[in-house]
Amino acid sequence: MPLTDYLALGGVEIANHVRLQQYLTSVGSPLDSVGACVCPTLTAEMLGDLDYTTPAADEAPWYDPDVPESEQFVGFMILTMEGLDEYPVRRTVTNAITGGGVIGPARVIPRTITVTGILLGVTCCAVEYGLHWLAEALTGCAGSSCSGDCATLYACCPDEEMTEECFNEQHRRTVRNVALVEGPRVIERAGSGCGTGDCASKGADVLTVEFVLTAGSPWLWTDPFPVVEMVPPRDVSDTCITWCLPGGASSADTVCADVSEGSCPAGTVQAPVVDAACAGGVAWLVNETTCEDGCRFKPCEAESDALVSPYCPVPSPPVPTSSLTTCYCLPLADERQCCNIDLSQCPAWSVDALQVIVRAGSSEIRNLTVSFYERLPGHETMSCEEVADDQRCEPLTSFTIGYVPAGGALTIDGQTGRATVEYGKTCETSRDVYGENGGPLKFPDLTCASYVMCLSTDVMYPPAADSLVTINVSGKGF
Repeated sequence: MPLTDYLALGGVEIANHVRLQQYLTSVGSPLDSVGACVCPTLTAEMLGDLDYTTPAADEAPWYDPDVPESEQFVGFMILTMEGLDEYPVRRTVTNAITGGGVIGPARVIPRTITVTGILLGVTCCAVEYGLHWLAEALTGCAGSSCSGDCATLYACCPDEEMTEECFNEQHRRTVRNVALVEGPRVIERAGSGCGTGDCASKGADVLTVEFVLTAGSPWLWTDPFPVVEMVPPRDVSDTCITWCLPGGASSADTVCADVSEGSCPAGTVQAPVVDAACAGGVAWLVNETTCEDGCRFKPCEAESDALVSPYCPVPSPPVPTSSLTTCYCLPLADERQCCNIDLSQCPAWSVDALQVIVRAGSSEIRNLTVSFYERLPGHETMSCEEVADDQRCEPLTSFTIGYVPAGGALTIDGQTGRATVEYGKTCETSRDVYGENGGPLKFPDLTCASYVMCLSTDVMYPPAADSLVTINVSGKGF
């Protein structure tokens, strides 16, 4: 079970037993002898703070200089946090007609976290103020566009020689899309300090409260760590584009047309190519060859087609008469750069998720594609580009980014399954990110040690020199 010494929601500290232990000494305690249960190696320094003194001097999360009672409230002590030990995956079983059962697909379910703790203060009004503050702090974002906050906690006590950075890297966990669904409600009141209604008297009541949080993304994520940082490639040469011409349904009918005369300025797709069949009767200035390199739009041939008799093909599914109109569009000509992603240092039983961050820099980004491919057995001697060409029809996942404003940042987050764009103080779901072939975004688990990532940019819309793409991964627990 993770530590109960610390909990934050939406960036607001809800419980901190290190802080509480100090305040029970410096401010006062309604308890007879028992203090906060604190991990002995967890310190304010480990949590990124200076040594704690008093709520006013430290500007504790609940402290308000206009409310004197806030200085007499010492904090919330967590007693139990239930629901963090469960593995949030379920499968249904349906009775089969022929006997036995049919096992359904594994589905990730929300995580329910029930927290029980006590509110501590030196006066009755301080405790009542603490109850009010706790309810407000747990409410977090509550608008219709809010899908929950981040909850932060720690998995283990730090080692004695561990640094703050190392402690966060190894033991900090974040639960995403967390929202309060019930409480906080008082389930027990102990003591008689508030029986007379005298808010200045010592010996305030101890309130035991309970509240329930639900996490839409139930995993206890480790901190994301960068595996690749790359400036998107730009077309800086005057080499003309080799045009790929699919001539039929089969990949064997595909030829490449190489412009043999003239040059093409960087950032253009123009070429002095004319057709003898057109008015004027000018001959082609091209040299048709077979395509030695991968052709981006070459038809894909599924291996499953070889399993079916050509004399009895499987009927194609009906094509919808109308389709959703989107702005998904691939560039005619692109500039590509690929690199390896090495996850061999991750824990062997770790399941990781991708996070792609695109910073546009000084000019807008258009038609940027980020593709991922798995290095399979037999790919050991292949270059990154060769792996990408070999797996062109079966990428692990692919994201096409239609637009990011200049100065903006786009995050494609595998933890939440969403793409958001930030510009200035505005952050909202991006409508300009598409999955493979314009479909929905797909976030597969990363379970292997080696992958290939490729960035493809539009020759007609080169990215800024100060743009940057960062690839992060984070583990589901470890």
